[in-house]
Amino acid sequence: MNRLVIIGNGFDMAHGLKTSYKDFINWYWDQRVDAFAGNIKKVSEDCLCKLSIKDNNDISCWNVYKCYFSNCDINGNRKLSGYSVVREIQSNKDLFKVEYSPLLERIMKSFEDKKWVDIENDYYQLLKNCIENADCGYTAEQLNEQLDYLKDRLVEYLRTLPKSNTLSRIEYAIKEDIHIVDLSRKGKTLAKTIDDSIKIDFNRFDEGRYESERINGLPPEHTMLLCFNYTDTAWMYELLGGTILYYIHGYLGHPEHIIFGYGDELDKDYPTIRDKNDNELLKNVKSVKYLETSNYSRMLDFIMAAPFQVLIMGHSCGNSDRTLLNTIFEHENCVSIKPYYHQKADGSDNFLEIVQNISRNFTDMGLYRDRVVDKERCLPMSKTVRCNFIIKVQLGHFPNVVNCQQPIAVDLTEGQFDHYCETLKHWQITDEWKSRKVEDGENSFIKRDLPAIYDMIMRIVIEKFPNIWDYDNMLNLDQVHIFTAEEIYSHVGQS
Repeated sequence: MNRLVIIGNGFDMAHGLKTSYKDFINWYWDQRVDAFAGNIKKVSEDCLCKLSIKDNNDISCWNVYKCYFSNCDINGNRKLSGYSVVREIQSNKDLFKVEYSPLLERIMKSFEDKKWVDIENDYYQLLKNCIENADCGYTAEQLNEQLDYLKDRLVEYLRTLPKSNTLSRIEYAIKEDIHIVDLSRKGKTLAKTIDDSIKIDFNRFDEGRYESERINGLPPEHTMLLCFNYTDTAWMYELLGGTILYYIHGYLGHPEHIIFGYGDELDKDYPTIRDKNDNELLKNVKSVKYLETSNYSRMLDFIMAAPFQVLIMGHSCGNSDRTLLNTIFEHENCVSIKPYYHQKADGSDNFLEIVQNISRNFTDMGLYRDRVVDKERCLPMSKTVRCNFIIKVQLGHFPNVVNCQQPIAVDLTEGQFDHYCETLKHWQITDEWKSRKVEDGENSFIKRDLPAIYDMIMRIVIEKFPNIWDYDNMLNLDQVHIFTAEEIYSHVGQS
């Protein structure tokens, strides 16, 4: 019996990487605003958005605006996120004009209304709209240009992210035995034929039988990591041995093979798209793009070879991959689907959301109920640790300095928490640690050695305390000091 591990974006996020579409869109706006420097025109434009300075004001170009609206403190720390600056620009309609492309307009509406983004689904909905509404104001070709531009920028963003370390919890889950209790009815029967040492009486219904099912298991004969991400996080687990890895949507090393589009051929509107006889409409259909490499074919070889269990690690199982997931989940050799979920700092989790999404990938609900493992047998892939950092802000100039101190709650994944603790321990044995000024906080250490966490903290500071960034305060803002959370120091002291 084999094991197929489906790896999605939550897998990277569990390792502390900021790979959500929301993080990407925030980065995009940071880049747009940073590009104001040196722009001596009144227009800042790319494929997605056009920002214009109107003629009836004293701002002659975006470079002047950048100087006038300084976005860094004396240490080069960003005061406002790029998105916050663009929102400020949008609010001044007498001075500026902001024009979104259809795709970015829909993405930003999701960003603002729902606080999350699904770029591929937004693209698909717009594609259907341009078929149904000839007067929508855009063509499929224009929409594809916008998606291609976003894909290129996404690749650029992901390449800026740091490398991560493997997590023992995930390594163990990938390699542990396939437990009999996790199998479908057909799977349990097959397990007895594969290993005659498994003595389970399926005509018994007492606790003894189910305890035996929990204890007994089969080591996976082969394990495939089917990665939907583009980063090399999954590759680190292949290096540990015992698995084979396929990047079904391509990876950063070969951006020309990256698949970014939609894959829901079960959608009732898909036949209409297919039958339009317009290849521009099919340009980003995942099933078509899969034929550019052999990865899909090799995945089919794997699931056809023997009975297999599916582990879901970080994949939402949403509709954008429904065609492929339906092929796996309803395959006759699939005998178990075990989702790993994310547990938040307050104890809540997303298990129900995952299994709801899984259900949409089935056409036979009897198979769904038989194959999906119940929550009592599932575990969190990642947990969130709430850490209370102390932020101290100095306003004004000596001798008229005002200190403002506030705690902020930052939710770190286990991977981020462990990485912070290990990095802090290494810093504590250096001369820099011994000579530091405690009252200045740990800004330089966090920014240099933990840049992703630093960006997260600063973004929360910007969102939580907007009054700090009022124009009058910004003129006198000296520095933001960050003090490591006591939860981290306590863990380091105990380890």
